[in-house]
Amino acid sequence: MTRHPRRRWLLAPALLALFAAYAVAPASAGRSTTPQAAARATAPTPLLAQHGFADPAIERYAGGVVGAATGPANAIRATAPGPAGPFEDLPPAFESWPSWAVPDQDVWAPDLVKVGSRWLMYFAVRVSGVGAQGRCIAVAAASTPDATFAPVGDRPLVCPTNARTPRAEDRVRGRARDLPREGVIDPSLFRSRKGRLFLLYRTQGTPSTIRMVRLTGGGTRVPDDQRSRQLVRSRGIVENPVLVQRDGRFVLLTSEGWFGHCRYRTLWQRSRSVWDWADSRAHVLLDRGSTGICGPGGADILQEGRVSRLYLHGWVCGEGSTTPCPADFAKGEGVSTPGERRALYGARLRWTVTARPYLGRFLEP
Repeated sequence: MTRHPRRRWLLAPALLALFAAYAVAPASAGRSTTPQAAARATAPTPLLAQHGFADPAIERYAGGVVGAATGPANAIRATAPGPAGPFEDLPPAFESWPSWAVPDQDVWAPDLVKVGSRWLMYFAVRVSGVGAQGRCIAVAAASTPDATFAPVGDRPLVCPTNARTPRAEDRVRGRARDLPREGVIDPSLFRSRKGRLFLLYRTQGTPSTIRMVRLTGGGTRVPDDQRSRQLVRSRGIVENPVLVQRDGRFVLLTSEGWFGHCRYRTLWQRSRSVWDWADSRAHVLLDRGSTGICGPGGADILQEGRVSRLYLHGWVCGEGSTTPCPADFAKGEGVSTPGERRALYGARLRWTVTARPYLGRFLEP
């Protein structure tokens, strides 16, 4: 880092307060310094809250926008005429399971994309051999995003070597001092400006890692000479990767922490190399203090030209309510809150000239 001669400054009280607030930001991730990241008095209104819509993946299609989310009934889906809704439910995405998966289960964090003339859905499903919640990543295809998806291939796209499945396209080798052996989740497709396809995902357990592997042009296989590589590693939980390319830089969004707390938050970091993130620093994009949302995470970016929209989930509590859960909310710790669910929110995502993202206005339903 280049150091400059010390100068004397007269700081206004408001500026001193700003520096003080930055000084107490969590050490694990720097807080955004853009004016738009200032604390908000109240949470925005969810775009969809009548049921859970966690880990959203939102895409544009001929009928408007379509989304898929974590949930039962073979993946939750919804569609809307425009980016802000109103959203209406679609039938379940699947009528059949991959032959190697445990049947009749929840689908985690699907990613819905169009590749060529068909639509693909990447999703995490439970398998044997990797623990009670261990999962592997599958891919399914359909002619339109609101049609029924059929699994592609007879083996997982990504899976640990210890899973009781056919040999995966990308085999993740876990060792006691390297990676957990609990599975892989949170698939996310990245398309480079040259049209090359890559799949990002998270290894389950801690330490957690974000990995990426090159895919074939059709998006359903890993080339024979390709293996996944680690991009980010954390002693805690880092998940839900989304990668975009902006003004000569690569920007990675992830969620940090336990998903069932209001402290769950969304981070961003950037790099000039798609494979090298060693010197990249994580910054806070969304947290409860800046949005009013309980646990803002699972973010996805809908990019249309130069316009970026951000979709995310947050906990709301109370039957029929859109009120964020209280700050001490804790999912899965022996206490059940009536009406707890992760609602869908949307916002404009803004960018500085150096490809730093910051939060714009929330979308109103």
